[in-house]
Amino acid sequence: METNGPKVGEKVLSLTFDGGPTPPHTDNILGVLKRYGARATFFLRGDQVAARPEAARRICAAGHEIGNHSYSHPTLPATNFQEVEREILRAEKVILATTGIKVRLFRPPWGQTDPKIDALIARLGYSKVLWTYSSRDWTLPGSETIARNIVDGAADQAIVVMHDHIAQLPEALELALPQLREYRFVTISEMLERGAKLPSQLNRESTP
Repeated sequence: METNGPKVGEKVLSLTFDGGPTPPHTDNILGVLKRYGARATFFLRGDQVAARPEAARRICAAGHEIGNHSYSHPTLPATNFQEVEREILRAEKVILATTGIKVRLFRPPWGQTDPKIDALIARLGYSKVLWTYSSRDWTLPGSETIARNIVDGAADQAIVVMHDHIAQLPEALELALPQLREYRFVTISEMLERGAKLPSQLNRESTP
């Protein structure tokens, strides 16, 4: 796994995966990332971590970053506010117990929040992480189309959202990553260390 510091003029891209861990797809993704020396950020669901703890530990052992994606993936603005807080903290607890990592990045399900929830996320010590563009892998358009979406949306300091329960995704990454050799694949934390600004809201076109 490549961990060298930034180079002058280097372009970076952050690969992010939501909703796992979901073996065997997560493990297949890890294999592709390893072959291309790519680091990524995985936003994990608490219930998935509880059900598949070894898979969560494999993500960390491979050198990738993890974040909180709630416990059961509710639509937060439509959820009782106290339950929203429980969703975040319950996921935090199981991720910490499983991996030993106290995560500080939070991605809301479907990217949906409101000002009150944003304030809660910050109060709990999290940075809210949305994305710049979507692979649209959830529409199951086929590996070639997903790969094209990943490549076509790429830009310096961009964040692409993907889902590691999608069976077509490992093959899509095998097709896409060789076309993105001009980029260094970095975690969200590495992106922030470079002074990048996280998007505060989603573009209307940027569905999950």
